[in-house]
Amino acid sequence: MKVLQLLTLTTLGLSVSSALAEQINKEEFTRLLDMTLEQLMQVTVTIASKTEQTVAQAPSSVTVFTRSQIDALGMTKLDELLNYIAGTQMLFDVVPNGPSSHTSVRGSVGFGNDVLYQLNGQRLNNYHSNAANMIYRRISLHNVEKIEVIRGPGSALYGSGAFAGVVNIITSDANHKRNEVTVEAGENQSIRAAANFSHNTGKWGLAVSAQTISDDGQTYSGLYDRFNRTGGNAHDPQRGHDLMLTANYGNLKFSVLNSVYKTEDYYLFRGGLSPRNYLKTGSTLFDLGYQHKISTSLKGHYRLGMQHGKVDGATLSGPGNSVPFSQDDVFVGPDFEHDMRNGEAYWVWEAHPAHTLTFGFNREEADSPHAYTQANYNVLTGPPPFPYLTTVTPLLSGKRLVADEKMVINGFFAQDEWRVNDTWYLTTGLRYDDYNLSDSVFSPRAALVYRANGLDIFKLLYGQAFNAPSLTALYSTTNGNPNTQPTTLRSWEFVWWHEQDHFRNGLTFFL
Repeated sequence: MKVLQLLTLTTLGLSVSSALAEQINKEEFTRLLDMTLEQLMQVTVTIASKTEQTVAQAPSSVTVFTRSQIDALGMTKLDELLNYIAGTQMLFDVVPNGPSSHTSVRGSVGFGNDVLYQLNGQRLNNYHSNAANMIYRRISLHNVEKIEVIRGPGSALYGSGAFAGVVNIITSDANHKRNEVTVEAGENQSIRAAANFSHNTGKWGLAVSAQTISDDGQTYSGLYDRFNRTGGNAHDPQRGHDLMLTANYGNLKFSVLNSVYKTEDYYLFRGGLSPRNYLKTGSTLFDLGYQHKISTSLKGHYRLGMQHGKVDGATLSGPGNSVPFSQDDVFVGPDFEHDMRNGEAYWVWEAHPAHTLTFGFNREEADSPHAYTQANYNVLTGPPPFPYLTTVTPLLSGKRLVADEKMVINGFFAQDEWRVNDTWYLTTGLRYDDYNLSDSVFSPRAALVYRANGLDIFKLLYGQAFNAPSLTALYSTTNGNPNTQPTTLRSWEFVWWHEQDHFRNGLTFFL
């Protein structure tokens, strides 16, 4: 019966969405389904070089998902979609500050801090942990137009964090003409409602997207319950919303995203289970971008961005009615805020019919102005027994989770794309990153692409990447080391693709 209800409600949701969708989206969906694989390989991406190229010519191992492909797959979350990429797995991790997914590319085990996530080119990985999933626990696909993914190092263009891969999430704007509403329901009392609206008037454009979810979560039983508070059961309910507004005037674009998600009663490694465990994450992101055609051969790209993220949670950490906690069970968790500010300018110059030069710089600043422990006992004052505080309260008089330090990064990059002839392409690039808290880093790259015929493509790729130490690694008040230096990587890669009308064989060797 539940399955029948799920199918009925899902069909209803799809019908509502389809009834309100723009005809142009239907035509685009049909067009993509009818395309051969060779035609799909001509879909352009910018993630590999900051210039438009086909997937076949891109100087990296690139995967792209279009809006129509995402709809056809039925995916609603980014971590579900990334599992479809060869060599990529999304791993579910359960830690004291809540459940999260992190990306493993080619066997990497960085717990989310060795893949760089971007939203419309703006970095999502914070500098507190170097991971995006600390604040962005759930990345929705409801307003995504395209997702571009690099497998392999990307620091020569993007700096720290582009260690094992780069994921750029490109959202819809008014030019995509999306007007649709989706309502879905399923098991575990799950409900998802999403809407996209857009309008153009002359040079002006406005797009608004929103999503809300509510889910009672899966039921887990037979779990290790350290303090015997749930009988070994957990439910993992989630609630949350995303709201995004994008406005553009000609080549000037402004967007703001607000995202809030909360989970409770989740499974916790080492067994501190309780219905009162909770984690709430929130973020606000601003982005202002402008593209300027300086001449027929020179274009400028400029962007300013700002983010504010917050993590608020508490988990069962000890039993009450005993020493040193005289009354209620003790709940401890983070009360944390992180800010990032960034700016970028780069230029693309068609210096010669065979050469395209890309060069520019960016600056990023990051700090954690509020980084404290919170608990319902003042566990940071004197010897036990600890004073009872009734509710979970930030312990502002105690020491911070990390020292109050600001990270400042200045990056400079240059790249040359040489079209040797119709079958050979050579890309070389270099980036320099200057850090105020650790050593500076050079990141070179080189890529040779050969299209032997209409069916076979060969790529020989070399790249260096790095991960700068996070604020936690440098200045954690419990085990930070201010002498920590960047982690570096060198990678060689050989790629062969053989294309037919509706399938592609490929081999990738990397070391």
